[in-house]
Amino acid sequence: MIENREEDAKMKGGALSSKAGTPGRFLMALIAVVPLFLGTRSSYAVTASGILRNVRKAASFRTVAMHIDMVLTDSIGQRRERSFEWYAVDTDGVHKRLIVIDAPDTIKGTKYLLITRGRSTTQYVYMPSMHKVRRIGVAELRESFLGSDLSYDDLKNSSYLSWHNTLLKVDMCPEEKVRCSVVQSLPPARDGPPPPYSKIVQWIRSKDYVPVYAEFYRGRDVVKTMRVQEIKSIEGHSIATRTYIHNPVTDHSTLVTIRHVLIDRPIDGSLFTVRFLEQP
Repeated sequence: MIENREEDAKMKGGALSSKAGTPGRFLMALIAVVPLFLGTRSSYAVTASGILRNVRKAASFRTVAMHIDMVLTDSIGQRRERSFEWYAVDTDGVHKRLIVIDAPDTIKGTKYLLITRGRSTTQYVYMPSMHKVRRIGVAELRESFLGSDLSYDDLKNSSYLSWHNTLLKVDMCPEEKVRCSVVQSLPPARDGPPPPYSKIVQWIRSKDYVPVYAEFYRGRDVVKTMRVQEIKSIEGHSIATRTYIHNPVTDHSTLVTIRHVLIDRPIDGSLFTVRFLEQP
């Protein structure tokens, strides 16, 4: 568990150490699906690209460490739980993330490593039952992460700056009495694998830059929605600590709860290596 400075030494593998990461940008999110910070003002003069640039500015953390719980619920109400530690560091523009599974026991010790350089992300997984590190292929990126409504592709670090972005309107946030900027993102045409979504629309609170609702499309259909249920101030930052993700096609949902967040604490860089994945 991650709780405070006295708990730093108890992080997985001695993650928080005397080795500091260099300053840089880290989009604090599990995935591209849930960017925690977006900036704007309640004015149409602010462009969508400007909003997304503020994503990076507001999320300029050298390191992040946190404990995350997930509750998965299927269409008939059956629940499954997942728990893991999340570490991230940004060094010279290279984004590195490590996920270490704590529960359930059937997958405890599974580790994921994601390294993003520019538009390229390399992902690895270590499964204790196989005692082997495997690279996650491009064809697998849309597969479910731990059976949740997040995919491997969602874990990639993206602020959508390379997409075609439009500020649609400024309106009241869904279910909240505060103003939101509504931003639409369309993927650019390029060679390579198809984009994960054909369109993303986000409602972003103007007062503290937190997106509180988002819709994700494939074709004309909404295949995923994201709704923030709780926002806390942690170390001076507004952070979405509970987020509900729903697939309207399968009626499956994922509740993501972030706990014990540590920001800009030194993390041992050796954790973000394939060698570490292979360690018991």
